Amino acid sequence: MSSELSPELMTTIACAARKAPWNLRDDARQEAAIGVLSAMRRYDPAHGACLRTFADRRARGAVIDFCRGWSPMSRNHRRLVAAGECEPIVLCPIDAIPNHRDRGPSLKSSLQDQGPSPETEYQSTQSSALLHAAIRQLSPAEAYVIKSFYFDGESMAQIARALRCNEPRVQYFRGRAIRQLRHLLDNPLRRAA
Repeated sequence: MSSELSPELMTTIACAARKAPWNLRDDARQEAAIGVLSAMRRYDPAHGACLRTFADRRARGAVIDFCRGWSPMSRNHRRLVAAGECEPIVLCPIDAIPNHRDRGPSLKSSLQDQGPSPETEYQSTQSSALLHAAIRQLSPAEAYVIKSFYFDGESMAQIARALRCNEPRVQYFRGRAIRQLRHLLDNPLRRAA
């Protein structure tokens, strides 16, 4: 675009875009450029104005129209506010805007996939299936202790009451079951048996 327009018209675009709020400046610059191009098409030297003056008015008007489109207030409501006849629309009270320390998770972190990858999910499913197959090879008391303690979250005392034995005996079953599970899971040939 800069190769088509003179430096004076590029300055007109930049000046018109400065009137927009900081968060809309890039878009306002584009709107100002459209206003300048429209002025170049519609310019008639017979009216007595030079092109730069005419383009400046068109660019500023385009930026103002663009910014009005982002406003939550209608033109009539803005006129009433300017006359003091009504209150402006406040989307969020100033004191309700959090400071930078009170922010929650960032947009980037919210958009990132927090779940496990498909490969991790598959490996977890496979490991879980192998573990359950190994638990089925334990004695009934050892399998009950492992399932109750690790999967159900029961205490040693609760398991001891259910098995009608003392806690040291439950700890013995647990230790023996863990050794057997390690042996079964480390030895692929034993798993098949």
